Amino acid sequence: MPPKIDVTLVIPQFFYDLIARMVPGATLLLCAAIITFGPVEGLRMFTAWSFLPAEDGRVTGWVIFPCNVLLAYVLGTLLGGIWFALSRRGAAAAQSGWKRLLNGFAGNGERLFEQHFTRTFHNASVWVGHQQLNALDTTRKIAFMYDFLHILQPNVGMRIAKLRAEQHMAGVFMIGFSVLSIAFPFVGPWPSASIERRLIQAGLLAAVAAAACLAWHLERRSGTGLYYSWLTAFQALSAEHPDAGKVIAHRATAAEEARARQIAAQLWRACGSPPLTAEEECELYYRGLSAVRFGDASRESGVWK
Repeated sequence: MPPKIDVTLVIPQFFYDLIARMVPGATLLLCAAIITFGPVEGLRMFTAWSFLPAEDGRVTGWVIFPCNVLLAYVLGTLLGGIWFALSRRGAAAAQSGWKRLLNGFAGNGERLFEQHFTRTFHNASVWVGHQQLNALDTTRKIAFMYDFLHILQPNVGMRIAKLRAEQHMAGVFMIGFSVLSIAFPFVGPWPSASIERRLIQAGLLAAVAAAACLAWHLERRSGTGLYYSWLTAFQALSAEHPDAGKVIAHRATAAEEARARQIAAQLWRACGSPPLTAEEECELYYRGLSAVRFGDASRESGVWK
């Protein structure tokens, strides 16, 4: 008998693709057709694919519709990858002003996420099974907590997946409308100085700004929602299964801290003394502290980097 498919795991993935990739991809394709060929020919081209469709429209429709869906999906995926890379460019560095606004979407949400974690647990050791969360950087904490909720709390995971999909959609719109606004002065049937061209150009720029604001808001909203949803589920897990989720709440003594930093320095030299970010320094420290408290320095040194 074939294994049953867990619908609760499939549905979030489908709606993520629909919201994050297909919807913005199709919208951008439609806008590109309209600003390039004008509203009448653009809509006709988008729906019929060519200026001279076959006389039997059914054949054209059956072929073109899947192609449009596939093209929208691919476009949304590729632009989403570009937005993801640009939004995290320099996110770990200290930034201010316009540079932080344009570059720090991911860093903004991740810094807020890490602040919540630090404020809740201070420097206590947080364990879920055999995984110590303090030893993970922020990006890996988010991935771990997301999978934790997706598997153990699928209803909550669906909500977080929807927020992430909307954030991805906003990022795709940012990149897509930026490209259209740059290309628009060189395409389209409108005269260069016409009021219609100026209004469309202003509308494209407004769409970029609106998408940027939405992405900024959703970065903070999804990060905060993920953290507090995970915290609630983790506390329930700790109450029901103390061995599966535990917090070692005592702070490090001065001797433990000194020894932990010594082990962290040894691990750093063993890896070739690479340059470290602040998150990597924190990760090394907690691995050293774990080695001090639980005597597993050899295991810890083998998994870092």
